Amino acid sequence: FKYIMQNNRMAKFFLGTILNKEIVSLEMKNNDYVIAMQNGTKVLRIDFAATIQEKGQTPEVVTIELQKAVAHGEIMRFRKYLGFHYQNDANCLYKKENKNGKKYEEQTPYHIYAIYILGHTIGSDLKYAVIKDRHVFSDHYGNEVVIPKTNKFVNGLTHDTIIVQIPYVKKKTAKNKLEKLLSIFDQDQVVDKKYGDNNREVRLVVRLWSNR
Repeated sequence: FKYIMQNNRMAKFFLGTILNKEIVSLEMKNNDYVIAMQNGTKVLRIDFAATIQEKGQTPEVVTIELQKAVAHGEIMRFRKYLGFHYQNDANCLYKKENKNGKKYEEQTPYHIYAIYILGHTIGSDLKYAVIKDRHVFSDHYGNEVVIPKTNKFVNGLTHDTIIVQIPYVKKKTAKNKLEKLLSIFDQDQVVDKKYGDNNREVRLVVRLWSNR
């Protein structure tokens, strides 16, 4: 997995498919961090700076936090690392302004996408391969309030979460591009040259994965 994500083309395709967004540019912000847990398992985390493009909107620079874990017990580590992203000045855009003859520097935080790829499940009542949060805001009376993505205040104080539960990823039941892509991690499969997906990027990911 680490090897695949170090390939910029594959990382753009993989992350773009999970986020369901076009990634115009992508840069790995750190070397991989492999953390050994007390029970002997490992947590892999990789950070990216990405420019995403949504149809009809201005390109946006965001932070993507990708963490991959095999066993239970990593919740506090995930939480602390997410907090680190909120505090880190490197995850901000600095813009110099000049108003009323005075110069000052404006700091705008990048929106954060937190992706967790888990080798375990998170609950018997959540039997989904992929779970994505969707922020729904409301007024005092319970009426939904639609907030534009360009709103700096809300965008800077919230983040998107995507959880992938590998045990529920199955090649034979894959219905869309994302499920087909994730199915290469299906532990019941032995990947070989007969993998039948007709997507060029998926086939390349499979080749990289099988030759790791």
